[in-house]
Amino acid sequence: MTELETLSPKSKYYLTKAQFRTVYYYAKQYPEWLNEYNALNHSVKSPAPGNDSGGSNGTVSDTTALLGARRAALRSRMEIIEDLCEEVAPEISNYLLLGVTGDGVGYQELDNMNIPCGRNTYYSKRRIFYHRLYQTLYNAG
Repeated sequence: MTELETLSPKSKYYLTKAQFRTVYYYAKQYPEWLNEYNALNHSVKSPAPGNDSGGSNGTVSDTTALLGARRAALRSRMEIIEDLCEEVAPEISNYLLLGVTGDGVGYQELDNMNIPCGRNTYYSKRRIFYHRLYQTLYNAG
């Protein structure tokens, strides 16, 4: 089964091609989120008192608050992926995380890293992950 193939509509974990692509590419953004999250630091300071030259509507822009909000949003997205990997396959969660978020990381690469399960088990867990991710993101039953 290739990355973008879908399961039979009879499968418990069936997603349409569009649904699968949506969650597939959502998970592939994880490394970008992680890099941005790590690049953002807490060294940004709030504006000095009396400095009201912030936004165009006369409000003060609090860059520290904006930074914190962005970090929280990134962390939330990453936790969805991490938590689902742990829930779906606690015994191989780190391998599953690499597989669903890494570019070109298929079973062969994971096997070279000594993944403690077979190909069928891994791909089964990965299917469950994508199905659960779709349910999580879209509150689908």
